[in-house]
Amino acid sequence: MLPEMGSEGSSRVVAVVYYRGGTCPVTLGVWGLIDCGVPRNFRLLEELERGEKGIGDGTVSYGMDDADDVYMQSWTGTIIGPPNMVHKMHRGIRDGPPQLLLIPCYLLPLPKVLTVHEGRIYQLKLFCGKEYPDQPPGVRFQSRINMSCVNYETGVVEPSHFPMLADWKRENTMEDILMQLKKEMTSPQNRKLAQPSDVKNIKLAKHTSDSGVYDSEGRFVQEKFEEIFSKHARSNGNALTAQELDDMLKANKQPNDSKGYVAAQSEWKILYFLCKDEHGLLKKEIIRGVYDGSLFEQMAKEQQAKKKK
Repeated sequence: MLPEMGSEGSSRVVAVVYYRGGTCPVTLGVWGLIDCGVPRNFRLLEELERGEKGIGDGTVSYGMDDADDVYMQSWTGTIIGPPNMVHKMHRGIRDGPPQLLLIPCYLLPLPKVLTVHEGRIYQLKLFCGKEYPDQPPGVRFQSRINMSCVNYETGVVEPSHFPMLADWKRENTMEDILMQLKKEMTSPQNRKLAQPSDVKNIKLAKHTSDSGVYDSEGRFVQEKFEEIFSKHARSNGNALTAQELDDMLKANKQPNDSKGYVAAQSEWKILYFLCKDEHGLLKKEIIRGVYDGSLFEQMAKEQQAKKKK
C-alpha cells in the first residue's frame, strides 16, 4: 500500500495491483473498497489476444484495425451466417416416449429451421470509446443486411432493438456481441427476411499480410500460388491442414499490421470452415478456385440446387 495526498492534503491509500507483469494503481475509496474493474486497455488487450488466437469454430472473428492506435478504438468483426438446423422442440417430441404419440415416432418428420443467412459472410465495424467496457461499443454492419435490430440504411445495430447493447454489462465482450448477432439471425423475425445482394469483386480484394498470389495490379502470380503448398503443405503436398493454414498466416503477417492480418485470417478461416473435406483438408483445387473465381460460381450453383429440393 502506498500513501497518497488527496486534493485537500488529506491522506488516502493507493493499492498497486499487479496484472500480467504490469502494475495498476487503484485508489481505495472512503469505505476502503478496491475498484476491481479491469482497466480499459488491459481488457482490450485480453480481447485482442483472444481474437488473434481464433474463436471457437471460426464462424465469428474480430481484430483491431490499426496496431498503432494506442486507444484501441476501431475493430473489424466477421460473422458467417448460421446454417440451417433441426428445430430442437420437434426433435424432443420425436425422441420422447412413443406411447404418448398417436402415430409411430419414426414417422414424424424433423422440420428444419431454414435461414436465409446460411453461408453468407458479414463484416462489421466495432468502435470502443473511452468508456468501454463500462459502456457498450458502437456496432455497424459494413455488409448490407436486413435484420430487425439493424438500421437498413446505415447498418448500425440499434441498442433499442438489441437487448445486449440496451442492457449492457461490463463483463460482456465484442465476441459476445458477434455471437449474439449470429444467434439473432436464426430468430423467427430474422431468419426469413429477404436479404439485399452484396456481391463484391473478391479477386481484387488486395490487402497487406496476404499470400502475394495477386500482385499490386491484381494479376495472378503462379509462382506465389505454388509457394503456398511448397512452403506450408507438409503433410499433404496438395492440401492444407488447419495448423498449416495458421502457420501460413503467421508467416505472411507483416510487422505492425494487425488490420491486414485480421483480414487475411478472416478470409482463410472462413474458406477453411466452408470448404474443408471430411479429413479436415483444404485442397489445392479449392484454393485455386478462389483465385480464378470458379469456386464462387460452383457454390452459387450448389445453393440454387439446394433451394429446388
